[in-house]
This record gives sequence, C-alpha cells and structure tokens, in this order.
Amino acid sequence: MKTINLLPKEIKVKDVKGVIFNIVIIIFIATAVLMGAFLVLLLNANSYLEPKLDDYNRTNIQISNYITKLEKYEEFKDKVRVKSKLVDSLSENEIFWSEVLYDYGLRVPDNVFINFIGGNSRALYEYIELKQEEQKDIKKVLFFSVGGYAVDYNDITRLVIEIKNIPHTSEVTIDNIAKDQITESNIDVIFFTISAYYDIEPYQKSAVEEVPAQEGDGGEDVLESEINTLEQ
Repeated sequence: MKTINLLPKEIKVKDVKGVIFNIVIIIFIATAVLMGAFLVLLLNANSYLEPKLDDYNRTNIQISNYITKLEKYEEFKDKVRVKSKLVDSLSENEIFWSEVLYDYGLRVPDNVFINFIGGNSRALYEYIELKQEEQKDIKKVLFFSVGGYAVDYNDITRLVIEIKNIPHTSEVTIDNIAKDQITESNIDVIFFTISAYYDIEPYQKSAVEEVPAQEGDGGEDVLESEINTLEQ
C-alpha cells in the first residue's frame, strides 16, 4: 500500500547578498595581500638600491672633481709653457740692455747730446704676469726714456726715427720739447725728453695661442687608474 506525503516540499532560498558579500571580502583580502607583498618588495628594492645610488652619486662627484682638477692642471700647464717661452725669449741674450745701449749709441745723430737714459724690464715682466683680461687694459709698456739737447728740430725727428728702428720698440713719443740755452757757451739749443715703448703684440699673441698638449704626458693613464680605483 502506497503512502502519499501531502506536506509541501521545503524550497531552499539562496542568499545572494551573502554570496556577493563573501566574494567582495575575498577580493579585498586578496588585494590587501598583493599590496602588502608589493610594498615589501618595494621596500626591499629601495633598501638595496639606495646604497648603490649613493655609491654612484659619490663616484660621479669624485669623477667630476677629478675632471675639474685635470682641467685646472691643463690650464696651469699651458700657462707655465707660455710663461716659459716668454722667459726664454727675454733671456736669450743676457746682455740685452747692453745691446740696446750699443744700438742706441750707433743711432744717435751727430747734433744730439744725451743727458740721461733710463729703462728696465720690470714693467714688461709685470705686464706679462697680468691675466689676459687685465692685459687688454694696458695699451703700452715703457721701454726706456732719454733726455738731452739738440741743435734743431730735424735732429730730434731723426732721433725719434732711429729709436723707432731699435728692436722691441713699437712706439716713440716726445714727452717734452722746449727751447733752451747753454749759458756757458751762449748757444741756443732745444731741450727734449723722449719715451720709447715695448712692442707688446708678440707677448699678447703668445698669451692667447693654443699650445698643443704633449703626447705621452700620462694624463690619460692617471685618469683611467683613478676611475678604476673609484669603481672598486
């Protein structure tokens, strides 16, 4: 005999909101875990890279300082080379002023009488020691000066021309000229003072010319050795 169950079957109702909430929680937890792992990796990478970056920055600063020193050294070497050439040119003949006086004596016209002549190389040496931009402000450097008497103006003109032909001379100026009289002989004469100036153009050219670096000076080897030391 069959038994008939007249009671209604239980219908299971799915909790959709709970499912969605669980999924959201799972996604949130997974995202938090991934973010935490990423932050840990980022902190580890930063702690690893930061000392390396400091080392690179320190190495770059040392290389930059070394390059600056090399540039200063090259400038100093060029200046020494130029100064050496100038000194050599000035010291080629130890009796420089003896030659100037001898040359001057040969050029003095017959009717010119010299009371004094004075000059030295100090002004030229001081000019050479100046920086290039300071040299531009100086137009001429005194070579020597002379003073005396002449019979007429033509003799003074001839003397100026002869002094201009003396080596190392660029300009000759008459500083003073006036009529005078030698009382002992009652002779009318012309008193004069003349200044001669150095030809400074060769020294200006020497100061600005580019001096080629000598081969085999070891500068490249020193730089390579220093860089290898910094890398270590």
